[in-house]
Amino acid sequence: DLYLKGEYKGAIALFGDDDICYKGLSHLYLGDYDQAISLLGSDAVQSTRYADQALWFKTLALIKANRTDEARKNLEIIATDSDHYKSKKARELLSSYED
Repeated sequence: DLYLKGEYKGAIALFGDDDICYKGLSHLYLGDYDQAISLLGSDAVQSTRYADQALWFKTLALIKANRTDEARKNLEIIATDSDHYKSKKARELLSSYED
């Protein structure tokens, strides 16, 4: 599997419509942050079981793209959701913005 081998360009070409989250992650790993943000924030991903992961990785892409205002909003959403798997990490990142 190309994705697992880190061959993201090749993997993107093979992903289908059901693989939007993995497509978004591949773009993130390739440094194509705008495409990653678009895919990971799409309605198609938000309605899946990967919604929390997609929000987290979209937020990381926003940080990498220097879109800090948007990233902070997402970090606040994640930080205040005690059920989110990255809630603690989001609080840590938010505190680094306040220093």
